[in-house]
Amino acid sequence: MAQYHRGPWMMILLASLYLLSACTLSTTSTTSDAPISGLPVVEIISPQANATYLEGVDVNILARITNAGADISRVEVLLDGAPIGTLNSPNTQGAPVFNIQQTWVASGMGSHTIAITAYRSDGSSSAPATVTLNIVTPEPPDGGVIPTVSAPATTGGQAAPPPANAASTNPAPTIPPPNAAPTQETAEQQPTPTETEASPTSAVPTGVTQAGVNVRSGPSTIFAPIGSLAANSEVQLAARSPAGDWYKIRYYNDFGWVYAPLLQVSGNVESLPVDAGPPPPTATPIPPTPVPQANVNLTVAVTVSPHPLVCNQTSNINITVTNNGSEATTAEAPIVVQAVLVSNGQVLQTAPAPNVPVLGPGQSAGPFVVPITVSANYEELQRIVVTVDAGNTITETDENDNVYTTDYVLAKGACP
Repeated sequence: MAQYHRGPWMMILLASLYLLSACTLSTTSTTSDAPISGLPVVEIISPQANATYLEGVDVNILARITNAGADISRVEVLLDGAPIGTLNSPNTQGAPVFNIQQTWVASGMGSHTIAITAYRSDGSSSAPATVTLNIVTPEPPDGGVIPTVSAPATTGGQAAPPPANAASTNPAPTIPPPNAAPTQETAEQQPTPTETEASPTSAVPTGVTQAGVNVRSGPSTIFAPIGSLAANSEVQLAARSPAGDWYKIRYYNDFGWVYAPLLQVSGNVESLPVDAGPPPPTATPIPPTPVPQANVNLTVAVTVSPHPLVCNQTSNINITVTNNGSEATTAEAPIVVQAVLVSNGQVLQTAPAPNVPVLGPGQSAGPFVVPITVSANYEELQRIVVTVDAGNTITETDENDNVYTTDYVLAKGACP
């Protein structure tokens, strides 16, 4: 999933969510021992199931279409049943295997389902491939949920007493323990003040938080949070902003700022010094992440023995991976070996496979021997799919030669 950035740009981003246009990446097959027939098969590579994204973050959707061919007329990407991208004629080279990519800007807190379907020109289609992900709301500005109890009015420099129902429903505030639960207003775990701090005296104005609040470095939401406070936390007031809408508080061994309407204040706040706070931070545009121009290219060579596969008998998948680039790979590359039922895309078996170690220019690894045993759907068309670096964690000059496929009809053998 993504790094979360905070600052004024996030507010602009959330106010202008949009769907980015889709782009396709074709991926050709290295080997196909049988002609393409039957329905295409869609496999979602990214995002992973139950992944969590922050609102406003790009969600990169990557899927592989196998048993493809030139007559794939379109690929549709749906979010909760509504289209977010239609890729027309995505396989112009007629490859038996190709990839598609779609970018969606995450919006709408909660669970969402992405479904991808590939269609042939005759109207037939793959079984929809689906994945569920979760969207969480970024940290709201202080006062995102304004409490119904407003900051008390003052008369003659003294705070007016709270409403009668407030006294009956809110117990005397106490400093929360160090292991207090995180508040709803902050996206990260923050410590809470401890009882080692001196208790405020009656001569010092104090405040009690009416909800979970952020503690910021200055008197505005444009300042970054430096921590948070849980509801019913008691704090000492050290100063007030010129407009009186923010209070400077003691926070651990330093100071921070809290939005005034979120505090139930006690004491003479008129006696507090007026503090304008630090200068506002300057918004700095975040430059786009540069795409590394690595000269790395992994290719895969595979043999299957015995082939075709026989029901409930083990075949060995022999895999050799070569780096044909002029630079070394930067990380290990995972290998995924699967047996797939061609008619509906069902994965019948996934065989454990090792990672490819870091390879220098021209180096090869293997053969890796991966045993696989299929015990279902004999006398039906199946496919072995071997994928190296399925998540594209290694930037390559050619991403189209990392997949091997071979089709076969599973022999009955001794299966009942």
